[in-house]
Amino acid sequence: GMNGVLGWQEGMGMPMRPLMSVMEEADVRPLSAEHAGLDVAIGAPDDVRPGEPTTLTVTVRDAETGDPVGDLVRTHQVWMHLIVTRADLGTFAHLHPERTDQDGVFTVEATFPTAGTYALHTEMRRQGELSDVIAEQDLTVAGDPPPAVPMPADDVREATVDGVRITLEGEAHVDDVSDFTLGFADVETGAPVSDLEPYLGAAGHVVVMREDGTRFGHHHAETFDEDGDPVLALPGTEFGPELDLHARFEVAGAYRMWAQFRLGDGTVVTAPFVVHAG
Repeated sequence: GMNGVLGWQEGMGMPMRPLMSVMEEADVRPLSAEHAGLDVAIGAPDDVRPGEPTTLTVTVRDAETGDPVGDLVRTHQVWMHLIVTRADLGTFAHLHPERTDQDGVFTVEATFPTAGTYALHTEMRRQGELSDVIAEQDLTVAGDPPPAVPMPADDVREATVDGVRITLEGEAHVDDVSDFTLGFADVETGAPVSDLEPYLGAAGHVVVMREDGTRFGHHHAETFDEDGDPVLALPGTEFGPELDLHARFEVAGAYRMWAQFRLGDGTVVTAPFVVHAG
């Protein structure tokens, strides 16, 4: 019923008003922490070691007053997204810091697989705002980093995870929005997979970064019904065998894309792709 939808909207960090279309929501560009007047700091123990779980503490303050910010709301069902990538983009993790009993203080357990420098991108939303806020910070894990994973010279448009072949079609171009189609098929039989479950309030989440570690983007895969209206990722909705994805590449270059979905058995899978935007 409508109450369920309103509850879901609230959890998505949407303002309480009639259902706005997913496209409208998707077109609201995120703000940098600087532009949003926030100071976001991530603290880690001094002795972070590769392969060992460590607790990160994210503190969100008002940049002018230094006061803790206590009015964050959920965005796509979580209090905060934390995307962790090594400098060579050879590793990826999508984590969700949780609230603590202190305003503006969130914690999450993270494991850095190797030594090296990592980019930590946090994404959050304040009460009543339409835009998410994105902050970025580096963290270096001491030791000898492994050789950098090279960026493939050609596109990588197919990934096989947990028995599902996930494909990415569409052209990556600069400036205007690039339209992609994600396809899902059973590896063994080739049969279309159409029982994807919602993942964090969307049909899928896709993180995009340029090979030099800039141009971070967090997009959502979606689908439309017979009337051309977006299908909301309400509990019980099933998605597939195709999803739409719109991304923006403002600068030419090679980009890694990590696409995440929840399979019908509840498993969350990550499909890594590479596209070259010209």
